[in-house]
Amino acid sequence: MKGTTLAVVYKKAITALYKALNQSSALIVQHTKKIRKYHPFSSTRLSRKIKLIRKQLLLSVRSTSRKLFQVNQIVVHEIQQYDHEVERPTWLITRNTSHAHQKIVLHGSLMFTAALVAVAIAGLYTAPKIMTKMVEITMKITPTPMITQAPSPTPTPDLVAQMSPSDRIGQLFMIRVAGDVLTDDTRQYITQVQPGGVVLMRDNISDIAGTKALVEDLQKLVRHKMFIAVDQEGGTVLRLPWDENTELAGDHTAALTKIGANTNLAPILDRAVDGGYIRDRAYATDSATVIQKSQAVIDAQKKMSIVSVGKHFPGIGRATEDPHARIAQINAYAQELEDDIAPFEQLKNKLDMMMSSHVRYSALDGANPATFSYQIMTELLRNKVGYAGVAITDDLNMDSVVSQRDKYTRALQAGHDMLLTLEPSVQVDLAIEEVAQATRSGRLRMQSIDERARRIIDLKRKFGLVQ
Repeated sequence: MKGTTLAVVYKKAITALYKALNQSSALIVQHTKKIRKYHPFSSTRLSRKIKLIRKQLLLSVRSTSRKLFQVNQIVVHEIQQYDHEVERPTWLITRNTSHAHQKIVLHGSLMFTAALVAVAIAGLYTAPKIMTKMVEITMKITPTPMITQAPSPTPTPDLVAQMSPSDRIGQLFMIRVAGDVLTDDTRQYITQVQPGGVVLMRDNISDIAGTKALVEDLQKLVRHKMFIAVDQEGGTVLRLPWDENTELAGDHTAALTKIGANTNLAPILDRAVDGGYIRDRAYATDSATVIQKSQAVIDAQKKMSIVSVGKHFPGIGRATEDPHARIAQINAYAQELEDDIAPFEQLKNKLDMMMSSHVRYSALDGANPATFSYQIMTELLRNKVGYAGVAITDDLNMDSVVSQRDKYTRALQAGHDMLLTLEPSVQVDLAIEEVAQATRSGRLRMQSIDERARRIIDLKRKFGLVQ
């Protein structure tokens, strides 16, 4: 009789447990469907859904625990009741053995409850992995998401990878051409070199119509449009005579755009220092004013899609000798140079190019001018200042550096991207061969050439010069 009674009691307990677990299962299914509804989804949304499911599971476990506790009470109550009403079997003949039987039933059911709760808690901690796997399966099963994502943008073609090695090297050069009209020799020269840019000098500039025609003819000879650069600083350096704004640090974009020029070798970020070579061309004596005026120049040029070139890093305001004639020397302490470097650092994210100087700084690199200094162009400009744009040399045909051996290779090794030179075509051909030979010998890695060419192409793309 006792066995029949316990069977009935446990049947009630199992029924109650089944109902509680069924509710938990229904909640899991319900929220799984919600997750599928939002497929595909972000990791943030997934995390939010998992937290919700965890909460619901926890509530379900608590509910199940309460129900099992109630079942325990029913079991105890039933046993106590039937102990008085039903004849005891021979093996249960004393009060002590009856009490022992109650204890067995009670603690057994409690142990079962504890085991179930432990399993549920383990499930809570493994829920993220379970749900992630469910999502993976859902993504495979569901071919079309209910929420349509925006199409991925078309990847930008890698133009450098499509170039020949000689064309990649050509992109690193900004050169000059002779005369205000293209000759057959000049056409062949530009077609062969495929330079990254051309700088217009006085002999290239006639009137507006003639100069514009020259620029258009030059652009037709290259597969990727070039930077057409002009030194239109204002003040004492004005290449374009039709510029109505002759003010130093003024807006010269109107004169530049009339001929199709897209690059101005300005602003000047050097401070005006008493006795300094560049004092008459500098915007101000203090860095704050230099930054303010340079910012205005950059903003004006940006509006008209003119590339801004800041010069001359890390500042030549203190140089008393003309760097065109010889390599000048600045013996200021590193702390003093911080004020000179400030405009370059403050405007690093505004400047499209940064031009270096043919000046030696004893506190930075006592052996080499900035043109050939890894410490200045890489460790200082790139690593410390954090400049990520195109780094370009000053003219490598200046008397101060014209006789330097392997100057193009050394300038690239220092960290420059573009090599500005006003040398004649024969010398440029030798310069390109020098760089090519350096890649073959291992002094320069072709990978580093590609990196520089990509930086140049990226800047051209920014200004609409390449597609």
